[in-house]
This record gives sequence, C-alpha cells and structure tokens, in this order.
Amino acid sequence: CLGTGATSHFLAQDLQARLFRLGLTANAFSDAHFQLVAAATLTSADVIVAISFVGRMPTLLRAVEVGRARGATVIALTQARTPLAELAHVVLPMDVPRDATMLVGTDAYVVQLIAIEVLMILVGLRQGTSLIGRMNDLHHVLCTYGVDREDPSVLHAGWRQMLSSDLGLPEAG
Repeated sequence: CLGTGATSHFLAQDLQARLFRLGLTANAFSDAHFQLVAAATLTSADVIVAISFVGRMPTLLRAVEVGRARGATVIALTQARTPLAELAHVVLPMDVPRDATMLVGTDAYVVQLIAIEVLMILVGLRQGTSLIGRMNDLHHVLCTYGVDREDPSVLHAGWRQMLSSDLGLPEAG
C-alpha cells in the first residue's frame, strides 16, 4: 500500500490495517525510500495498491514503475487520465468535482475511503466462509482484552487518574 501526501498516506495505512485483519500480508509506505525499496522486492505474486488522488507524485510513480517492471500487479486509486492511472493494471477512478480551496478536498477523501471499503468487501468475499471465524476470533480478543470493548474503563482509567491528580479531584471508581 503506497500513499504519498497527507490524505494518501493515511488511506494507505488504513488499507494496510484492513488487509492485515483479513489475514493478508500487507505493508503501508509513504516514505519515498521505503516505497522504492518495497517495490524492488516485489514479484509477480504481489500487488501494489497505489493511492494518490492527484496521481502525479514523481517518487510514487517511480516506485510503481519499479514494482510493475518486477511483475507486480498495480491497482491505483487515483483520478482517471493521470500518470498513475496510465501505469496501473486496474484503475479505481476517483473523479470528483474540483474543490475550490484544496487540491484534495473532502469529496476526494470520502470517495477514496468508500472505494477502499468496497475493495475490502470484495477481498473478504473471495476469502469465503473461513473469514467469518477469523473475524469472530478477532472481535472476541478485542472485546475481551482491548480498548475496543464496551467497557471503556481500560482506556479511560488512565485519563481519570491523570485528570484527578492534576485537578485535585477525587479519583472516580
């Protein structure tokens, strides 16, 4: 998962986390050096998902060129008719009305996020029913041990303790 820029970087990290939860090996890189090194290690068994709404970042394009030359399949989340779109085997076009104030506006971000969600659903469907057990196990572990559980006391206990001592308030129990 390659993303250059604030929004694309975040989306690449989000995609990596989602793929990881589905049991797939994935990494997210926004640094030009790491993108290039990662691309140089790919084979025809690998996939690059390049995320760039603008689709013209030279360092990202170079990494995609290297990965493609090594046989990797390239999926691009970008605007149609960009240099990145031209390099991709599969383009998920992110064409939204131009934002009056920002190069990558909220509409672009939301459309890319929705595309990632749809992509995850399609990947999950390809994995079949074995994914249900994996997701149930993951949910159980997070609800039992993680901060994602309904009882927020694990997460909030530290905040309560810190605020109580800083403000001189009695600790909540």
